[in-house]
Amino acid sequence: MSLAGISEDEAARRLDFRAAVSAGTGESAAAFKTDISELLRRTIQIVSEGEECDIELAIGCKPLTDASLKLMMTVTEKEMRVHTATSLNSIEVATVPDLTRKISSCFAAGYVLARTIGGDRFANSPDPFIFIFENVGLPMENLSKYITIDDAVLVGAGGVANGFIWAAQHLPLKGRLFVVDPKRVSSGNLNRCFFFSPEDVDHNYKAEILASRAKFRELEVKAYVGNFIDFRKTRPDQRVRRVITTVDSRRARRSIQNELPVEVLDASTTDISEIIIHSHRQPNLNACLSCIYAHIPQENQRERHLAEALGISLDDVQKGFIDKTIAHKLAAIHPNLIEDALLGTSFDTLFKSLCGVGELITAAGKQSLAPFAFISNLAGALLALELIRFDIDQRNMNENYLALDPWRPPHKLLRRKHGRLQDCEFCSNQESEKVLRQVWPELNWK
Repeated sequence: MSLAGISEDEAARRLDFRAAVSAGTGESAAAFKTDISELLRRTIQIVSEGEECDIELAIGCKPLTDASLKLMMTVTEKEMRVHTATSLNSIEVATVPDLTRKISSCFAAGYVLARTIGGDRFANSPDPFIFIFENVGLPMENLSKYITIDDAVLVGAGGVANGFIWAAQHLPLKGRLFVVDPKRVSSGNLNRCFFFSPEDVDHNYKAEILASRAKFRELEVKAYVGNFIDFRKTRPDQRVRRVITTVDSRRARRSIQNELPVEVLDASTTDISEIIIHSHRQPNLNACLSCIYAHIPQENQRERHLAEALGISLDDVQKGFIDKTIAHKLAAIHPNLIEDALLGTSFDTLFKSLCGVGELITAAGKQSLAPFAFISNLAGALLALELIRFDIDQRNMNENYLALDPWRPPHKLLRRKHGRLQDCEFCSNQESEKVLRQVWPELNWK
């Protein structure tokens, strides 16, 4: 409703639309159909072949239904197009690398939703929607050999982390990856996370489920139930070289930077309007996590909003994670919550979870909603792309920052250099580099 500028009733009606995804012959079209259907069914209803529908996406074939809105999708080695169907449209669906398909599927799902939702926000949606692969660095070359990522740590096991694993499973990775998260699966995770099922809700830990269901040939995936600070303390030298961050809040990212990792790869979503990808390695003359996610006034506003929506104090929310006292308070306010399951959960995570199952109402009496599945998974897939770029494409590592609108085709000039902030909590602290040198004496600090 807020996104499209339409009434609540109209928003509910449009999200109740029935969509069909059809595909032509060939493995590539079928693979696209599978990915796009999984992304869409988290938001709108996907019907079986032959059933009535309101919108159809035909992948590499002419539309097969009488839907009022018919879209067609074509794929070449260089681009993906989605557009209103006409009798003159091409039906080509070329075979592209798996990572290219995953990212393309996210953009295609978003375009279908934009055309479904309509309203002011999408009145000028491009037709055709053209995703040029090279604009985000696709397809990556030199993927014939395995890439070793020994002892990398994926911090967070929610929507973006699920998207990362969903895409990274198709990459030639070997070594060991730890998934670190203290929380159990909640019902609010199910609208974004492919690896979780209703049977996991309130029983299984997200890190353990994501690690156990990830399927890699040469990469060992292990789980740690807890937060990143505690995980670092379990390491033999109490150091972590590479961190892949998918956590919920700006504050959490700043705390990870203070744990002194050498390499950082990060992906985040700003509600439903923006995706940010960032990476750096030490010695680093450009932006760190604390530069990218510096404390801003809106952060205080969000924390006040979380406190109001959850029925607790601002001081409680500013603690970052739910302790025993706050868990008891929340369980009393929200009888559907399990007190023990709340321990260690971040307030952002709880908020998204409750929004995702329609259990939070804003101060104005409006329903709060969680992110769309395609946005979280697109952020995760772009993070998987950043991992490959980080390890094999050293020529452009100075361009350490990417911000894009998930509803629009990405422009070729989106990637850029993000320099240090003069007042960064980490970079401007004269002790930071001194401590880094002490913790990582083997690095080239010249």
